[in-house]
Amino acid sequence: MLNEFTFDLPDESEYEDLESTEEFANMDLSTSSNYEDIELTSESSFQDVPLEAESSYEDLDLSNVGDEYTDLDNSDSYSDDLSDVRLRPAFQLTTLGEDYSVDNLASHKGIVDTINAYLGGRLGEDGKQGKDESDEDVIEKYLSHFRFVEGNSIDTFQEVDYLKDENTSQQTKDNFNILYTMYQEVPNFASEGGGDFFSGASDVLTAAVFDPATVVGLGFGGPMGAILTGAVKQAGKGATTRAILRQALKGNLGKVTAMTSVEGLLGAMGESQRQEMKMEVGMMADKDYAAIGTMAAVSGVASLVGYPLGVNAVKKGLSAAGVRSGDDIMRERLARAKITGGKVTEDKNNIANYDPITGELYDRERAIRVRDHLSMPDAPLTVGVQNDISALVTQAVGNLMEDMPEKYFLLDIPVEAVKKAPGVKARRARTEKEKVSAAVLRIMSGSADIDGDVLERALSQTGMTVAEFSQLERLTVDEAGQTLQHYSALAKRIKKMGQDNPELRKQLDALYKDANDTRSVFGSFYGFARRLDRESRAMMVSQISTTARNVISAAAYLTFGATAKLIESTIYHTGKAVSSTLRGDASLQGIKQGFLEIGSDAFSTLGRLVVPKQNKELADMMLRNNSRISNTLFRTMQETGDQDLSRVTKFMNGLNMAQDQVIRSGVFTDSVNQQMKKLDLDMYSYIANNKPIPIEILTRATDDALEATFAVMPPEGLAHHFVKFVESMPFVPVIGTQQFPFARFMADAMMFQYRYSPLNFFNAASVGTQGVAKSRAAKKALASGNLDRYRTKEVLKAMKEGTLTEAAERKSTEQARAIAEASILQGRQGVEESVQRISKATVGSAALYAAYLYRDENQDSAWYNMIDKGENNKPIDIRAVFPMAPYLAVADLLVKWKNGEMDGSEPAQQLLTGIAGTQWKPSRVQDFVGDLFEQLAGMGEDGDEVTREKLGKVLGDWAGSIAGRPFTAAQIGRDVYSAFDDSEAIVRETRMVKGDGFQEVFSNSFMNHLKSKIPVWQKDLPEFRSPTSEGPVRRQSAAMAQFSGVKYMPAPNEIEAELAKQGIETYTLNPKTGNKQADYYTKKHMPPYVDMMLGYTIGSASYKSQPKWRQKDIIQSVVRQATKVAKEVGEGEASMDALRNGESVSVFDKGRWAKTPAQNRRLADDYFRKYYGKSVAELGAYAAGIKIGAALRGT
Repeated sequence: MLNEFTFDLPDESEYEDLESTEEFANMDLSTSSNYEDIELTSESSFQDVPLEAESSYEDLDLSNVGDEYTDLDNSDSYSDDLSDVRLRPAFQLTTLGEDYSVDNLASHKGIVDTINAYLGGRLGEDGKQGKDESDEDVIEKYLSHFRFVEGNSIDTFQEVDYLKDENTSQQTKDNFNILYTMYQEVPNFASEGGGDFFSGASDVLTAAVFDPATVVGLGFGGPMGAILTGAVKQAGKGATTRAILRQALKGNLGKVTAMTSVEGLLGAMGESQRQEMKMEVGMMADKDYAAIGTMAAVSGVASLVGYPLGVNAVKKGLSAAGVRSGDDIMRERLARAKITGGKVTEDKNNIANYDPITGELYDRERAIRVRDHLSMPDAPLTVGVQNDISALVTQAVGNLMEDMPEKYFLLDIPVEAVKKAPGVKARRARTEKEKVSAAVLRIMSGSADIDGDVLERALSQTGMTVAEFSQLERLTVDEAGQTLQHYSALAKRIKKMGQDNPELRKQLDALYKDANDTRSVFGSFYGFARRLDRESRAMMVSQISTTARNVISAAAYLTFGATAKLIESTIYHTGKAVSSTLRGDASLQGIKQGFLEIGSDAFSTLGRLVVPKQNKELADMMLRNNSRISNTLFRTMQETGDQDLSRVTKFMNGLNMAQDQVIRSGVFTDSVNQQMKKLDLDMYSYIANNKPIPIEILTRATDDALEATFAVMPPEGLAHHFVKFVESMPFVPVIGTQQFPFARFMADAMMFQYRYSPLNFFNAASVGTQGVAKSRAAKKALASGNLDRYRTKEVLKAMKEGTLTEAAERKSTEQARAIAEASILQGRQGVEESVQRISKATVGSAALYAAYLYRDENQDSAWYNMIDKGENNKPIDIRAVFPMAPYLAVADLLVKWKNGEMDGSEPAQQLLTGIAGTQWKPSRVQDFVGDLFEQLAGMGEDGDEVTREKLGKVLGDWAGSIAGRPFTAAQIGRDVYSAFDDSEAIVRETRMVKGDGFQEVFSNSFMNHLKSKIPVWQKDLPEFRSPTSEGPVRRQSAAMAQFSGVKYMPAPNEIEAELAKQGIETYTLNPKTGNKQADYYTKKHMPPYVDMMLGYTIGSASYKSQPKWRQKDIIQSVVRQATKVAKEVGEGEASMDALRNGESVSVFDKGRWAKTPAQNRRLADDYFRKYYGKSVAELGAYAAGIKIGAALRGT
C-alpha cells in the first residue's frame, strides 16, 4: 500500500528553454539551431529523479533532489559531449499523502504531465490532452485506460506489446510503473473521489462484455445451462449440490470439461499477461504460477455456474418482459400454418396414399418388411414381398406426381370410337385416365431424366432409403428371373446420383463394391493423393483465427448484401409509388407498407442470424428427404466441397463448420422464405403441412448459403475450369494446390469482387437494355397479332408456301403466343437483374471510394496495412481479411496512378495479392521449371555440391510445406503458450538452413517447416532478425490474435515508416550473399548501421528536397552501403565462429562460391579432382576455386 507518495514537481515557469510542457514530458531536448538531429534518450531523462521501478512505492521521497537547474540559456555553456547534459529544475516538494482522489491528482501538474507523456506515447493523438480537456478529464482518461488494461484481456496483451517494443524507453516503463501503482490506490468509481460514476461503470462493463473470456463464456452458457437444468430435474427436488453436479457430469463429462477448461485457460492467460506486464517494468521479478493457477480454477468454476445462471436470468427477464423466445415464435407460426390441406393420409384419390393392389390405404409397415427381406438376400421372394415392392415403387411415383404435378401425371389415353349399326351415328372419340400400373412403368423407365434431388425426396418419403431402393433391381432379377425395366432404370439412376452425393456414394459402395478390389480404399494412387490433399488443405484452415476471419468475411458479405437489397428494394418501391401516383390510387397506407417492405427485404437475412437454432431446425425440416442438398448445405467446406473427410479433420475443423452452419442455415432459410413470398407462397405453411417445397427453390437457397461463406463451386466459365485444374494437381508446386491451396475461395472472392465493383454497371446496362427490348417487342407482337418472330422457320416457310393446315396454324399461333408471353416475363427478369447489378455495383463503388480516400491519406504505409490510431498508429495486416484487402489494393493503385507513382512490375503483383490472395507470378513458372531441371541435371556425377544443395533446399521447402499442413492447428498451442512463456511469441527464422550436401540441406529445410509450427520445438530455430530493427521480432498479442483474427504488426520505427512511405518492403533489404547462414549474419548486424546512416540521410534537408522517385534511389543506395558494412562485421563474426568450431572456412566463403557461375564451378571442380583428387567443396578451397574457375573460363 502507498502510505505516502511524494513527487518533486517542477513549476512551469522554470522551463524557459522548452516550447511546451508536452515537449518536456516526452523528454525531447533537441534544438533547431545547434542539435538538429539529436534527441536525448531515456539515458538523459530524469537523471536526477530516482523514480526507479519498484514493486511498491511505499515511503517514496524525492525531497533530496537538487533544487536548481543549470543555466541552459547561454548556448556557449553547451559542450561537444552531451552525455552529461542534465535538466535540473528547481523542484517544489509536493506530497500526495494518502489522498488519491481524482480532484487531488488533477491538482498536481506533474502527475498530469506524466499521464500525458505516457498516454501520448501509448495511444498517440488520442492519448494527449486536447485543447478542450481539463486536467480532471486527463485523470478520467488515465483511469479509463487502466480499467481496460486490468479488465479486458485484449487490452492487457496490447499493453504488454507496447512495453516490450524496442521503441519503448526505460523512462516510459518507469512512468507506467508509477501510474499503475498509483492506480491501485485510486478510490473505486463508486466511492467518493473515484471520479465519474457513469464513466467508470461504463468502462468496467464494456471491458468485461468484450473480453474474449466473457464472449466464450456466454457461448457456453446456453449449453451449460441446459445440462444443469436437466441435472436438477433428474436429481429430484431437494437434491444436494454434489448430487446435481454428479448428475450433470453423467454423460456430459466431455462437454463440461471442455467448457470449463477453455474458460480456465483464458483466465490463466489474462493473469499471466498482467504479471508479464509487471515484470517488464520491474514491479515483479518472476511469475507467480500459483496465482495463475488460482485464476484458472476460479474462471473454470465461474463458467460452470455463473454463465448458465446469467443466461438463464436473461431468458427469464425477457420472458417476464413479454419478449418471446425464438422457439416460441417458430412453434406458433408453424401451428398457425397447420391446416387440413397437406397430404391427407385417408384420401384414396391421392395416388401417394392409394395401394393399387389391395385397394386400401398404404400399409405403413411395408417398408419395414421389404427392408427385413433385403437383409436376408438368400430368403425366397414371397408374393407378399413382391406386392410390397410394387406398392413402394408406386408410392414413390405418387410422391413425384405430388411434388411436380406439371411434369408427372396420369396421361389421358384416347379410346377409339365405337361404330354402331347402319344408320346410327357413331359416338365421338373419348379419353380415359392412364392406368396406375402403366404410369408407374412409364415414369420409372424414364427415371434417368428425373432430377436427382426430386427423385431422392420421392423415394425417401416411402420410409426406405435411396440406397435400399437401388437393391430392388438385384432382388427382383435374382428371384423373379426377369429384368423389370423400371427397376433397372431406377437402379441406374440411383447409382448416377451417388456421383453427386458423398453419403449415398458411401452406402452404394458398401453394397456393391468388391471386397477383394485392391483399389477399394482410395480408388487408386491418384485418388489417394487427391484425398490426402483434401485432408491436408482442410487442416490448413483449422486455426481459431481462420474461423474468426471467416466470420469477418461473412459479416462483410451480409452487410454488402443488405445494403444492396436496400437500394434494390428502394428503387422497386419508388417506381411502384410513382406508378400509383400517376394512376391516382396512391395512399398513405401504401407508402407505410412500402417502407416496411423495404426494411424487410434489406435486413431479413441479418434478422435471421439472430435465431440460429430455429434456422437449423427449419432447414432440417425442409430437407428431411433431401440428403444431397442437406449434405451440400451443412458439410461443404470452402476448399474440399462436399467431399467426405476423416473424423480427425472434421473434429479439427469443428469451429469452422459450426460458424458455417450458423450463417448458412440463416441465409438458406431466408432465401427460401423470400423466394416463396415472390410466388405468393408461405414457407411455414409448406413446412407445417409437410408439403414439398420446389427443388428449384431449395437449390437456389443452397447456392445463396454457400456463396455467403465463399464455398460455392463456380458452375461454369473460366473460374470453374481454373478450380478443376488446380484441384486435379494435388501437391504440385507453382500451378497446383501447393501454390493455390484455396482455389475455390479465390474464385468465389474474385466473383464477389466483380459483382461489387463499378465494372458491374456495364453488365447491368447490357442486361437491362436487352430485357426492356425483349419485353417491348413481345408486347408489341401480342398487341398487333403479328407473332411471326416467335414461330419456327419451318412454320414460316409452310405459311409462305401455303402448305400449312388450319389446325397446324392454330397450334403454331398458340405456341408463338406462349413464347411471346414468356419473353415478357424474361424481359422483366432482365430488368430485375439489371437493378440487382446496379445495386451491388453501387455498394462496391462506395466501398472502393472509401478505400481510395483512406489510401490517399495513408500513403506512408503499405497498402495492406490499416493504421490503428488508438494504438499509436500500430499497423494491422489485413491481407488475410476479405474483402478489405482487394478494395485497398485497387484503391492504392488508383492513388499511385493519380500521383504518377506507378511502378513497372508491382501493380500486377499487388492486384494478384489483394484480389486473389496469392503471391504467384507468371514468371515463376518458367524460372521454377528451368531451375529445377538445371538442379536435377546437377545431381549427376559431374554435378557440383552447390547445385545439389540448392535442389535440397527447394525440395525440402516443398516437402516441408506439405507435411506441415496437418500441424497448422499446433500454432494455436504455440500462440496460447506464448501467454505464459513470452519466448514463444518470438518470430523464428525458417529460411536459414544449416548443413552441407543434399541430404542435410533437404532434411533441415524440411524440419524447419515443422518446427516453426509446434510450441517449444520452434525454439530450436534461430530468432528472426529484421534488417531495420534490432533484437528479436515478437508476434503482437499472439494468443488474442487467434480469437480475433486480427494480426497486429509491431509499431514501425522512423526508418520503417519512411520505407513504407516510399513503398519499399522491408524484406527487399535482406542481403543476398549466396548462403542463408551468411545472410543471417549480415542481417543481424544491419539495424544499427541502417539506423545511423539512413536515419541521418532521411532527416537531412537535402533528402527532403528531392522528388519521391529520387528519394527511393537515395534510400536504396544508402542501404547498400549499410549492408556492405554489416556484411564485413558479420563475416568477421562468422570467421570467429568457424575458428571456434575448428573449421577453416566460413559460410561467407561458401556464399561466394555459390554465387560463382555454374560453368566456372564445374571447371574448377574438374581441375581440383584432376590434380588434388577432390572437389573444391570437399577441400574447402573456395577462394582458390573461384580464381581458378574464372581463369579457366577466361573471365
